Amino acid sequence: LIAAVLIYLMYSNAISIIQGLIAGGKLSFWVGIFLPHMIALSVAWLLFIQRSRIYGLAFWRRPHKNGAGESSNPPINPVPPQ
Repeated sequence: LIAAVLIYLMYSNAISIIQGLIAGGKLSFWVGIFLPHMIALSVAWLLFIQRSRIYGLAFWRRPHKNGAGESSNPPINPVPPQ
């Protein structure tokens, strides 16, 4: 929770700094609009990737198919033969 508050404070401070630079004419409006938000989205994406690797939520990895067209991974809950 403390990390989230610190990240928010840094983001809010960056927005204020950018607003001052735009008002002073030292920074283009479009650069000022996109720069802090793109940095924040990049940090959020990196944190999401890190968390998904820790908990095994790698949704972008699909199981490899073998030559027969079936998954090479065994089923999670196999049905016992009768």
